Amino acid sequence: MSVNIQISKEVHGKLEEIAKNIESLTGKRPSIEQVLVALIEVYTKSANVDPSRIDMLIDVWGRLDSLEKRIEKLEKESSSQQVQEQPVKATQIEAAKKSKQESGTPVVAVPTKPVTQKQETQKGQEQPKDRFLEFMQNVFVYPLDKLRKPRDQIEKLVKEKQIEIMTVNGQELVVYRPAIDQLLKKLPIPLSEKQKLEPKERRLLDTLRDAGIVVEDAVSGKIREV
Repeated sequence: MSVNIQISKEVHGKLEEIAKNIESLTGKRPSIEQVLVALIEVYTKSANVDPSRIDMLIDVWGRLDSLEKRIEKLEKESSSQQVQEQPVKATQIEAAKKSKQESGTPVVAVPTKPVTQKQETQKGQEQPKDRFLEFMQNVFVYPLDKLRKPRDQIEKLVKEKQIEIMTVNGQELVVYRPAIDQLLKKLPIPLSEKQKLEPKERRLLDTLRDAGIVVEDAVSGKIREV
């Protein structure tokens, strides 16, 4: 049995935004109903999401949540950050409830966060506009076989020097190219400095080491480019 649900335009727009985020990372566009079901299961801390409804959503949602927290931190540190918030008005939801109750149609209220429009510029580097590149900037290294982005689009980004594909220990990895360049500029560094790097930087460093691009020299006690 199905019921009609009335939601505000702001809420519908937010659901569409989430669906687009998921499509850019997985290559598959979920329906609004699939997004709602998955969000409800995440909200109630359910551990299982049916893969037939939406593949990899929990993993993607977690990474998006991590990216949002990182952006919020940068906002606080940047005095030039401009944030415009357009909260969903409670009166709009109440009006929707009243209209449906009068017509005898069941109404389901969908909890949502205020819609926020963010404009972010990192110090010395613009934030990538492509959702996939935003994802790669947040993780640096990701297995190629876990991505749902079309191969021709990935190869296009390789030609544009936005990403690199490296084969390490028999596994193909997608690596964020600007992160490689930035890390190599820091070298050489003492071996003891490795533990002070961010987790994603350490993983990138290990990837470059296994790919034969950098070496951890025990004699000199430094990590350097080959």
